[in-house]
Amino acid sequence: MKNTGFEENSITDNQRESCSVLVMQKLLEKYSEKHKVSFDEAFSIFAKSKIYNQLFNYETRLWTEGPDYLLKLFEDNINI
Repeated sequence: MKNTGFEENSITDNQRESCSVLVMQKLLEKYSEKHKVSFDEAFSIFAKSKIYNQLFNYETRLWTEGPDYLLKLFEDNINI
């Protein structure tokens, strides 16, 4: 059994949402700096992506990943 560092059922949806928002904020900061766009423009692009929907679908567990991993997924997704 994989040790995730916490018991899945001990984390609430509010905590998952907080983690999702924090990791999204960091990835958008990185994206806007890297691509020389405003944070608002980066958010607008991200909010239309399937990665955004997956991030807030807590069953995917993307909320447990770091911003660099999610940035790569996002960039790969928008380049398709």
